[in-house]
Amino acid sequence: MELEYDILITNKLIAAPYLTLDFSANKVENRSLGRGLTEIETGLQIFYRITPDFVPFVDFRYSRLIGETANLAKVDGEDRGAFRLLLGVRISF
Repeated sequence: MELEYDILITNKLIAAPYLTLDFSANKVENRSLGRGLTEIETGLQIFYRITPDFVPFVDFRYSRLIGETANLAKVDGEDRGAFRLLLGVRISF
């Protein structure tokens, strides 16, 4: 499930906060995936629409494993949460 909302700062500059919830119906141990709510991700994308077809963006996000999935990651020695910074460009043809 994903929630997102665009906030116009100027006509071309847009901030888009978002929240994503990941669920799993079954436990899949060989993929380190528990049952139920598995991951929460929240972040903020900032776009600058140079043209409708060329939109550079910055995306700052935090993701966190939850419940059984977090326990499986901990047993495997993996991080349960992480911050990420992404830079990119959306191009339409």
